[in-house]
Amino acid sequence: MPNEEEYEEGLQNLESNDYTVDYIITHTAPRDVAAALGYGEMSDDEVELRKYFQRIAEEADFKAWYFGHFHEDDEVEEVFRALFDDVIRIA
Repeated sequence: MPNEEEYEEGLQNLESNDYTVDYIITHTAPRDVAAALGYGEMSDDEVELRKYFQRIAEEADFKAWYFGHFHEDDEVEEVFRALFDDVIRIA
């Protein structure tokens, strides 16, 4: 799990790029995306991390967000993609 310094570094990196990136790749999903897939909060650490990702999801401009963690292939809102068996090509 990231520590406070790492959370802050991530936000600073996004800010230095005007919160605009092509792709975001993380282990887990933002809070609302995880909830849409049927996964509630699991641990305090995970709650904090998903809230952090939710903030980024709301503030950043990105083409797609890829994550694993749930061991399934699924899509939410056409930009959030859970990957498990699927292999994708990013051009």
